[in-house]
Amino acid sequence: MTLAYLPVAFIQETLIRGIYQTVFYDSSQHPQKYWLVIILASGVFGAVHLNYSLTLAIFSALLSIPWGWLYFRHRTVIGVTLSHWLIGNFAWLIGFWDYINRGPAL
Repeated sequence: MTLAYLPVAFIQETLIRGIYQTVFYDSSQHPQKYWLVIILASGVFGAVHLNYSLTLAIFSALLSIPWGWLYFRHRTVIGVTLSHWLIGNFAWLIGFWDYINRGPAL
């Protein structure tokens, strides 16, 4: 997975942060739009992962919130992409994705 996952993380972050989050922010008139937009973009990010499992979608949406904040703070997807790639690879290496996709053994 390692290097092959880097372009996937970049595409996801470019779409979610670079496009969706920016468009949501620019088009919103809500007084608390900063956090509202981060939550909305994170919900979209989570929904992208629904094809794997509901648990993974929820986990992804929650993890996406700090990435949304980082994107607003630095206005670049480079750091967010690297963080996404590192965390995704680490989770894969320790078998976390398998655990999330099948659920805990009872």
